[in-house]
Amino acid sequence: MSTPNHGFSGTSCSNPYNVKKAAISGIRVWLGLGGLLSLVLGILVIAWPIAALGVVSILFGIYFLAIGLIRLFVGIFADGIGAGRRILNIALGLFVLALGIVSFKNQELSIAFLGALIGMVWIVEGIAAITESADSSSRWPGVVFGVIYIFSGLVVLCVPLGSMMALTIWGGSFLIFAGVMQVVRAFTFGRAI
Repeated sequence: MSTPNHGFSGTSCSNPYNVKKAAISGIRVWLGLGGLLSLVLGILVIAWPIAALGVVSILFGIYFLAIGLIRLFVGIFADGIGAGRRILNIALGLFVLALGIVSFKNQELSIAFLGALIGMVWIVEGIAAITESADSSSRWPGVVFGVIYIFSGLVVLCVPLGSMMALTIWGGSFLIFAGVMQVVRAFTFGRAI
């Protein structure tokens, strides 16, 4: 009695068990590499948080420059938009372009601006959470969540640079933890097969 040939004869794929083992080995390698990358990045962020914030500032600078140029382009060259939209796009483009230039010239100001932006978003999220939970029968989780969000947003607004430093260190710590866990997964993934 012969086994059916599904076009894989003569290759390592002729046995489905080998395919699984090969796939598991590949997944383990990628998990391990991803974990090591996360671990190294986390250690670098913890060791040099100011430099990490500088990189974030540069990336936001590039983003702001690109968005500013796009807005300017749309405001100047787009067909079929009204004068109000054209003026808004040009004004917003110039503003965001200026933010991009400031991000390169003054990284500390850029980081403080980013911190203030996070603080404002958290305050708005907190207000929204409290407002949305007003009609709920179990409104206390929404109110608690909203108050914590508002308090956190106010702290970040009052101390934007310190808050960004704390968030950077927390993020680096998380990367280290995630890296270690991913490396452990690389060694334990697929053991039952």
